[in-house]
Order: sequence, then C-alpha cells, then structure tokens
Amino acid sequence: MGAVHMVRKKHSDPSQLGSFKKTNSFSSPVASSSERASDPGTPRSGNVPTRRSTTTTGLFALKSIQLARMSEEFILELKNEIDILKSLDHPNIVKPTEVFHRKRQINVVMELCAGGDLYTRDPYTETQAASITGQVLSAISYMHSRNITHRDLKFENIMFENTSPDAAIKVIDFGLSKKYCPDSPHLIEGVGTIYTMAPQVLRGFYTSQADLWSMGVIAFMLLCGEQPFTGRKRRHVIDKIMRCQYGFGAQRWKTLSKESKDFVEHLIEMNPKTRWNADQALTSPWMTKVYTADERAADPAVLAGAATSLKKFGEHGHLAKMALMVIAHQSTTEEVLELRKVFDQ
Repeated sequence: MGAVHMVRKKHSDPSQLGSFKKTNSFSSPVASSSERASDPGTPRSGNVPTRRSTTTTGLFALKSIQLARMSEEFILELKNEIDILKSLDHPNIVKPTEVFHRKRQINVVMELCAGGDLYTRDPYTETQAASITGQVLSAISYMHSRNITHRDLKFENIMFENTSPDAAIKVIDFGLSKKYCPDSPHLIEGVGTIYTMAPQVLRGFYTSQADLWSMGVIAFMLLCGEQPFTGRKRRHVIDKIMRCQYGFGAQRWKTLSKESKDFVEHLIEMNPKTRWNADQALTSPWMTKVYTADERAADPAVLAGAATSLKKFGEHGHLAKMALMVIAHQSTTEEVLELRKVFDQ
C-alpha cells in the first residue's frame, strides 16, 4: 500500500527536484491538515508554475505509491481520484499540490489535515454539529453542481484541517467518486461503506441523492454520537437500512432541538425524490437557526469589495490572471479565512 508521510516542503528551484518528473502541478505553502493513511490521497492538478521562493516552508502530506504492489482496481481508483480532483476547487475539499512520477512509483504531495477525522472530537455540541454539517453540505452542493457524486461520505473521510478548536473541515478520498451525465444520472456500482450507504446503492440503481442519505447519517452521528443503523451482523444492518428503520431513542436526543431531528428525517428518507438535496438542506430551519448567517458572514468590507475585485480580475490580461492565481493558491488558511466566508455566502 502507499505510505503517507508528513514532510516540510521548501519551495525552491524545480531543477533541485532530482530525478522526479513533475506533472500538472502547482505548489502552495499552506500548512493545513492531513489525510488518514487509509485515504488513496489523490491530487488536484493545474498548470500554474511552482513557486521559487527559497524561504517559504510549509507542512504537507506525502503519499508514495508503489504501483507494482497495487492491484489494478486500486490503480484505477487512484487515477479516477486524480481526474476528479483536477476539476474541483472548494475550501472544504482537500487540495493536492503536486504529483511526481518515478519509474513505477507515484508520489503525491497534498494538504496536511492535522486535526484528525470526525471521530477525534466526538462528542459535539449541536452548534458544532450544525457547523460541520453546513461545511460538508457546501462541498456536496458544489460537487453535485459539477455532476460529481462522492459515494463514500463518512466520518473517516471528513478531516479537520488543523488542531484549532474552530478548524474548518475537508472532504477527502475521492477514489470512489463518479462523474455522471445530467441526462442519465443513474449509477449502478454498489460502492461505499455500509453504515452510510443508501438503500438505492444497495439495490444498485441510484443518483447523487445517495450522498444526501450519507449526509443524514453523518448528521445523526454528530448529534447523538451513535450510528442510526446498527446490528450484530452485517445482514442485520443492511436489513434496517433497506427498511429505513432508525429512531431517536438515544439519551442525547432529549437535549437537542426539534429542527435537528426534522433535518435528519428529511435526509435519511427512503424516497430519493422527496429526500432533500444539498441546497434544500443548507437552507433548512436547522441550518438557519443553529448555523446562523451571522456565524457564516464575512466582514462587510471584504464582502463589499468582492464583486469589484472579481470584475477587475476579469479585465486583466492572461499573464496577470495567471500571477493572481499563483498568489491565490499559495495563500495561507489565515490569509483567506474571510474570503472563504465570502465564497460561502
């Protein structure tokens, strides 16, 4: 399997990269969070040149994959993840930085999500659960707007980007993701993880709405600390999923709002046609009440200048746009924190 290492990367002249062959890459000095070793760790690529500063350093995750030791299925998943992430750019989706090939080895440099996955901070308050849910829904809405479904959303694939109490989250592991045609949105592959898998996936005929079922399961777990579908054996869990049999009997639900339960019920909903989509979930009563607009709002001055800045960007020439894109990709989390809120709004 591929090995994941934490590395401190100094941006230097590309000629110092030795025998590595760099392909479709860009670099960023962001010292952000890390993927788990179980994540295939696939990069996002672009045509922006590598920054040549000899003074800027940052922490990254490095995954080395020995292709000779990998199954054909794993290699296909890896290539699929690379292709998917090439087309995505969202503050709550993991951002790879560079890909290097050497003989039968692929080395992927990506953001270091140092805060751990969702299991590391359980239990959550209702406000924390709503904040995390809102960020994941924003990522889902963005993916679905680009006709991409994740297909393996779960606690293990949602990471905190750093160890701070208010760290943002990143969705990772796009190995099972799929780009679909809007005119033919149904998928048939039975992939994912049982405890967040929608009934339609188990039947082998589903749409991107399967991601919203998974989101409902994740929200349920964030709120009460338990899985909605449990059983002594795998077949018992599957039977409950197929009958949408779950309840709010856990002790913690007694202290939670009615809106949170309604939210879960609209996502863990058997009929995908009546199940909320990501945009409906984002504007639900629970989101607007607990994950309030004030909490998500950007600084008014930053928000006011965003439209003007975008207009000016559109008027720049090709070279100036490329330079600004390099700066954007190399900005730290702290530097773009307010801009993330602008993006969210």
